[in-house]
Amino acid sequence: MNVPFDPAATPGEVRIFADAPRPFVALVVEEHGLLGRMVVPVSPHPAPVSGRELALGERVYQLWNACLLSRRFTDRSWLVDTLSEADLAAVRAALPAACPGRIVAGDGPQARYEREHLVSARTLVAPAAPKVHPGVFARLWPEVVKLAASFVVCVGAFYFIMGEGLGRLTAWRESYRLCIGSEEEPIELAEMDLPAEAPPKVFETLSEEMPLPVSGPSLREPSVAWYGAVHEVARTANPAPLGTASAALLAPVRLAHPAGTVDPHAMPLSVLELGAPASLASVAGPVAPSAAADAPAPQLACRVVESPWNPLAVVLNVTAGPSDAGLAEVFFDKSLVRGYRLIAGGGSHPLNAYYEVLLHPAGVEDPTRIGQVTVRWRTGAGESRRLVPIVVADLSDFRDMPANPHAGETVPTFVTPDDVPVESGL
Repeated sequence: MNVPFDPAATPGEVRIFADAPRPFVALVVEEHGLLGRMVVPVSPHPAPVSGRELALGERVYQLWNACLLSRRFTDRSWLVDTLSEADLAAVRAALPAACPGRIVAGDGPQARYEREHLVSARTLVAPAAPKVHPGVFARLWPEVVKLAASFVVCVGAFYFIMGEGLGRLTAWRESYRLCIGSEEEPIELAEMDLPAEAPPKVFETLSEEMPLPVSGPSLREPSVAWYGAVHEVARTANPAPLGTASAALLAPVRLAHPAGTVDPHAMPLSVLELGAPASLASVAGPVAPSAAADAPAPQLACRVVESPWNPLAVVLNVTAGPSDAGLAEVFFDKSLVRGYRLIAGGGSHPLNAYYEVLLHPAGVEDPTRIGQVTVRWRTGAGESRRLVPIVVADLSDFRDMPANPHAGETVPTFVTPDDVPVESGL
């Protein structure tokens, strides 16, 4: 069962803390800024055990056990009770005489009590908690395992040297010994006419005068056109085999940054204004908070579709309903996007903007990852933000898709505003 924590702890509150390993109740005494808060633990006994404890009302406060706890630890707690100003002042006045942090030496009842209930500012675990000593079997078991392993290794080595292993080693050595009697005549081999074999063929070395191509062979067409700019892929008339060619043959083709687009490495963020000139993007300043206090959040929709005129691009459409003020921030991922441009609807109200986003030649498996869209608007309490997801759409969903912005170049036009969808009855 998840119970929400009470608001931030303040001096004078008795709280029970959630992150302690055991139930821990303490009084918040003082604020110490970034160092945390000074707390005094509440004794589990109904009466003071020593002269360094103070009884107020129904609780006994262990003044000697006061310590500093972090702000996050004290905020993750629940309120138990609140002390009056007079009682809080009495606790603060009695703290210096109690010498917080010091415990009684020796092994008497008072010393054992303080060691058992002393808390640490880091773990809240008593340093004198009883230790569980393992039994004799648990302490000696690792040594027994080591002795048994050593015994097995020694027995195996003795068997290999003095037992069957020695016989196998002797047989192996005898199998490689060659004995020739003195009375036996050496055997002479008759000469045989063997066909002359060609000498083994060695690898041919690459001539120093052999020209190396600029880039390696490609399975694509020798040239690909993007918006009229032709990028040539170098080819060789007789390419050398991969085993004898230089590593330069495998160098990838690097495409230049397309002209007329924005490089995401230099400017990854594009801002679209949703409302009137007196909005977040105007130098005249935002509208008064009272006027925008009841303004609803702008409703944005982001869709991405494959470009109908470029196989290496997608079209991102950002639309918004009527809104008096606000911004849409479109952030493009430079690791996936090679360039982008706003082709239509940048200043339309209501907003209906289209971006042409050029991808890297390797392509993108998930086009929704090309960027991130954030909507910002002014409210009475200040500025609010929200992420808008990008969804994949179909080209038939767009009735207002702009015409090919590169119709005058080498790329043909596939979609025009005059196209009318025709449904067949078959």
